Amino acid sequence: MPLSGCSCGLRRAALSALGAALATGYYAKAMMFPIALMVPFVAFKMLPRRSVLVAATTFLLLIAPWIVTLSISTGHPTIGDTSRLNYAWYVNNIDRGRFWQGGPSRAGQPIHPARVILASPRVFECGGVFPVTFPIWYDPSYWYRGLHMWFAPRLLARSYINNARSLSKLLIWQGGGFLIAWSLCFLLRKDKTFRKDMARGWVAWLISVATLMCFCAVHLEPRHIATFVAILFVVPFVALSGRINKIIASAIGIGGLAWALSFSSVSTLLGEPMIPFQVTPQNEAWQLANDMQRLGLQPHEAFATVCCMGPKACFGLI
Repeated sequence: MPLSGCSCGLRRAALSALGAALATGYYAKAMMFPIALMVPFVAFKMLPRRSVLVAATTFLLLIAPWIVTLSISTGHPTIGDTSRLNYAWYVNNIDRGRFWQGGPSRAGQPIHPARVILASPRVFECGGVFPVTFPIWYDPSYWYRGLHMWFAPRLLARSYINNARSLSKLLIWQGGGFLIAWSLCFLLRKDKTFRKDMARGWVAWLISVATLMCFCAVHLEPRHIATFVAILFVVPFVALSGRINKIIASAIGIGGLAWALSFSSVSTLLGEPMIPFQVTPQNEAWQLANDMQRLGLQPHEAFATVCCMGPKACFGLI
């Protein structure tokens, strides 16, 4: 909605809604906090300062109770320990199994680790901490309290390069059809107003690019970036609205979806585990299902995980 043409009250309501939307994003995922700060910073160059302050104030007021609650719970000022833990897991290569017992030496020792009640086979006890069914998975930051991170440029660069390759594969394999279609439309349209209209969406486009770059630095999964990838593809096509006929628009949509479905099927066939885009000899989930079926496990029968946190998973019937 163009705020310049709105009345003062309507503009203030729209800006408050923007702040509330950013706060909702932060409540859903802590990574949205730095992203939410980008929006007022960019808007500071485009809107009156008072308008930016309305959105920023709404955002800060709505998230303040949660930040206070988290800080009291963890014992130190924090907006959330998710980013810290992900950096330790995926850059510093700290054990992600939740049953971390300390090490390497730089990482320190956990303040309250899961108790080892049997050394061989290794059995852990983690009850009585949280009133939940599976305490070890409830609050990972509790079990990693005492963890020390360190800056490792080489490890960070390797993580960034691997994630950037994964992102490139996603954009090409899943969205290559849309990229080709938009490139052709851009080259065929020679009027200057088309490029001017396209420039209107640069704010949303650049924020999405910056967000994807932040994710590449630590860890990247399709479920984390779906919204921002959608913005990357949608914003350029907004400038095409009303400039191409319905037949071409339908062909672009159908062709783009067909491209995405085709390559999605190929990537699934090659095998794609939870860590994105790593090709395995066989789809791990399908292999696990086949192994359980060979053991005699039938549909709807219950089973228990025996050692689900290591590199391999063992299953036994209840």
